[in-house]
Amino acid sequence: MTPIKLLLFAEHSKKVPNYYLHPIQQKSSVENWKIFFSHLVDFNISMIFTLIFVKTTSIQFESFLFESHSNTLGSISFFVFPFMLLNYFFFSYFLNHGQTYGMHLTKKKN
Repeated sequence: MTPIKLLLFAEHSKKVPNYYLHPIQQKSSVENWKIFFSHLVDFNISMIFTLIFVKTTSIQFESFLFESHSNTLGSISFFVFPFMLLNYFFFSYFLNHGQTYGMHLTKKKN
């Protein structure tokens, strides 16, 4: 809405013209399934990054220890996943002008 200088109308006791009083346009409604799908895509991307990181580190640990520890894979990913989720959204929102890859696919931006 454009700003109006009401002082001009108040000083001269004039009515505000109708073309200044146009109704406020409502925002277009965002479909819920697109928002859900974009967050689902972003969550899956962060899960894939976590699994890749955990798998590569577990391979490096096995080369040092010469034995396989399958239960360490779950404990490492439990601590790494929040870090990866935070990093994904930090770099997506702040370094990509507020748009993640899921929002890019569904053509929705916050």
